Amino acid sequence: MNKNELEEINSYSEGKKLPISAEDLVNKNNRTLLYGYTSERDTWHVYLKDNEIHTIRYKDNSCITMLVDCNSHYVPDKRLYPERCDYEFCLLLKKNRVNLPFTTWTEDVEERDYYGMVL
Repeated sequence: MNKNELEEINSYSEGKKLPISAEDLVNKNNRTLLYGYTSERDTWHVYLKDNEIHTIRYKDNSCITMLVDCNSHYVPDKRLYPERCDYEFCLLLKKNRVNLPFTTWTEDVEERDYYGMVL
């Protein structure tokens, strides 16, 4: 292997990959993709709306749109509620070697399009 080949191999690390986009999804329906919370107990919501993936963090009336420049940035630093996350999106993240920190499964959660705030 030469130095250029090493640089090419290293460019495939998780941090260098382009984030998953709406075009990567088979199901184009508007919906929650990930729903969880941060270590500061802020709500974390990744959702698909109008063929665009949005990532927001909020608490009370304060909302921040998060910049996602690699796939691991879709995931909060604490926990995800598995029953409120989208299977297809989670599978794509796992195929890209992203850790999904699921909390315990909650039974009887009402199925809906969005589980959190949508901008």
